[in-house]
Amino acid sequence: MENVAKENIPLPTLVPVQNVQQETYRALIGWANGQWSIEARASVINASVEDHLRAISASKGAIELRPQFTVTNPIMEIEDGEILKAIKERPETAYLEASIKKMGATYRFAKVNLKDVIAYQPIVKINDMEDSPIQNGMSEEKLFQACFPPSLPVAFDEVSIEFNDAGCKVTTHNPNIRVINWGLVPLPGEHQLPSFNIPYQGIEEPFQVPLLPFALIRHPNYLQVVQYLDRFFVRDGYHRGSEFLRQGIETVPCLFIQASNLAQIGWRPDMIDLSQLFSPHPPRLSDFWDDEVSCSYVRPAFQYVWTINMGMTATARHQ
Repeated sequence: MENVAKENIPLPTLVPVQNVQQETYRALIGWANGQWSIEARASVINASVEDHLRAISASKGAIELRPQFTVTNPIMEIEDGEILKAIKERPETAYLEASIKKMGATYRFAKVNLKDVIAYQPIVKINDMEDSPIQNGMSEEKLFQACFPPSLPVAFDEVSIEFNDAGCKVTTHNPNIRVINWGLVPLPGEHQLPSFNIPYQGIEEPFQVPLLPFALIRHPNYLQVVQYLDRFFVRDGYHRGSEFLRQGIETVPCLFIQASNLAQIGWRPDMIDLSQLFSPHPPRLSDFWDDEVSCSYVRPAFQYVWTINMGMTATARHQ
């Protein structure tokens, strides 16, 4: 505690923004960056920098006092019943299967004990949990629907697409709606670029116009757990996974991926540092509800903007 005041981190200035929706999260301040952890606490707790640093230091101290990480396999086999069979036959399941194969990993459907999985995402949203369909005692069918929700086509009211002389801007409130390069779409076989066929009158073959420059996809929102080396991580479905634990539901179905390299687990540099994830005291999904190592965090609701530059430039052609 004597060295706490030496960390010269300015307190973030939180300026109220008119007409901006706020969202509430839980934040793993015990493992996160110091500056970010102060910002998270300061969003709901009015305190001095020194007080914030002491609280964060106490969280880190509590983590160090925990027993060291031991290998526990949270994955169990799952029965291939009628509900799961119908999920396996969905087109979005085929899309995920092709995507996983394309990145070089393997997968299967399984059950997972959520108390034993590691979290690399530092926050989960909690302000909409009161209206969540996840409730203790829910039926098996509703449990599978929550873990593997069906994917609907992208609707017009979910995105805003603006064209101008410089290119195109796509805006959405849904982080699962994504703009991706056609080369990253796991198309079956040796398909050509998707095209729009123009049937001119009197001509037997239609004129094909490739649909460029991007694909707009709703990524299937399946609960995913990934294994890399001896550790099991939540790859997709953090909000649902933490809500399951909040409701006392520990074992749920999941899409279980076995990764052969670090790139396949889905981690990004803005998440909890890799040294923490592979340390003797990694964060668990259940830690979001442990007040010793996490806290509430309020921030403006985000929208997601994809900008595509469609300007043409002439460059030298190499042989």
